[in-house]
Amino acid sequence: VMTNQNFFVGYLGRNSTLILADKSFDYEIYSYALWENDIVVNINTSYSNASRIGSYAFSSCANLKYITLPDTLKVIEASAFLNSYQLIVAEITEERTLPKTLQAIGTHAFKNTGLSGKIQIPASVETIGEEAFYNCNIEELFFTEALETSTKNLTIEKNAFGNCTRLTVVELPARLRKIYPYAFTGTGLSTIHIHSSLLEFITDSTLEEPVSY
Repeated sequence: VMTNQNFFVGYLGRNSTLILADKSFDYEIYSYALWENDIVVNINTSYSNASRIGSYAFSSCANLKYITLPDTLKVIEASAFLNSYQLIVAEITEERTLPKTLQAIGTHAFKNTGLSGKIQIPASVETIGEEAFYNCNIEELFFTEALETSTKNLTIEKNAFGNCTRLTVVELPARLRKIYPYAFTGTGLSTIHIHSSLLEFITDSTLEEPVSY
C-alpha cells in the first residue's frame, strides 16, 4: 500500500484482498489509485476514515467484484469505478446501502459495472451525476425516506440510470427537485412511485417512453 500525506495513492501488492484500515487520520483515495489493476478482487475500506474516492480510482479493474465502503465517505468522483465490469457489490451493509454520509455520486461513477440487485440511496445524497449508474444490472432502486426532515434537495442528471435493463422498481423521494431527461431511459420500468408533489418535475422524457406514476 502506498500513501502520500493524506492520500491513498496506489497498491503494488499481489494479494487479491485489499484492506484500508487506518482510522488515525482522514484521507482521500487518490485519482487513478488502482486504475487498470488486474489483481484485486475484494476491497474493504470500511475500517478507514476515507472521505472521498477520486476519479478513476478503481476504474477498469478487471477482477474487482466487491468493495465495502466507509461510513465517512462523502464523495464518489467521476468515473471512480468506470468499466470495472465484474463489480457486483458496493455497499456499507448487506442491504446494499450506500454510506449515510455520502453527498455526491459523480458522472460515470459506476458506469459499465455489474452492480446488481437492490440499491439504497441515502437521504444525504444531493447529486447523482450523468450516467452515474449507466448500463448496470440494478433491479430495484430505493431512496432512504428520512425525507420530511431532510433539507437536502436531490438532483438526478441525464441518463443517470440509463440502459439498466433489469431495473423494474423505482421509488423517488419527496426531496427530488430536478431530474434531467432520459434519467431512466432504456430500463425495464413501466411504473415509477413518486410523491404527488413531484409531478411537475417528471416528464415522459425521463424514460423516453410512456410511463405511469
